[in-house]
Amino acid sequence: MVQYPCTVNAEVVMKKKRFFQGLIFLFCLFLVFGCNGSLLVSIYTSDMIAVAKKADTVLYTNATVVASGLNEDKDIEFLRNTLNSFGNERMIEQDYGEALSFTIKVPIVNERYQGTFDSSKDLLFIYADENGKQIDLYCKYNDAVLAAISDYLESEYFQTFDWNDLALTFTVENDLQDTATVLAYSSYVNGEPCPFSTTVNLERRDSIDIEFSNVLRSSIVNGKKQLVVSLMK
Repeated sequence: MVQYPCTVNAEVVMKKKRFFQGLIFLFCLFLVFGCNGSLLVSIYTSDMIAVAKKADTVLYTNATVVASGLNEDKDIEFLRNTLNSFGNERMIEQDYGEALSFTIKVPIVNERYQGTFDSSKDLLFIYADENGKQIDLYCKYNDAVLAAISDYLESEYFQTFDWNDLALTFTVENDLQDTATVLAYSSYVNGEPCPFSTTVNLERRDSIDIEFSNVLRSSIVNGKKQLVVSLMK
């Protein structure tokens, strides 16, 4: 009987090679999509007051998004067509690779607003409500935009993105003439954990970073209009 050991060995080696190539590919995908993205929204105290006091008011503020793994022309074109005022795109260093940084517009709407506006490309909604001696800000994602981005990632990269992994931070800046007192809920305030509520006094032109906790972020991702920040009057 004639044996062909070389041929058998070559087939085994080829199968092993393909197997390890597959593992490397999956590992690379994990590195690309396993990194947390971030959404940083700029909030001014004067805008909080202006929107809360007029029921027919809609203002727009800037937000910066950092997203790992989206750096191709097709990705940028998709985001440009999907998000409100997509722009200022550039690649930055993040963790062990690169990430796409860009800016969008986010609406601040009076809680009692009865009108209509084009919100089809708004990733996030912020609602302002005058409540006695304070002005409350509520936060809610646009489910339709989240679904569109999730579908794109799944169809183009075969990945399911967990929106709970997107760090959500408000930078609150006091542009009033007087000191402003800000109340944060279940957040990291300037990097310090505050599991309950905490108050911070801001002098004129002072600012703080309020990064929402996992619990608070999960509530927003699950579709709840969540109280996140208050301004004491």
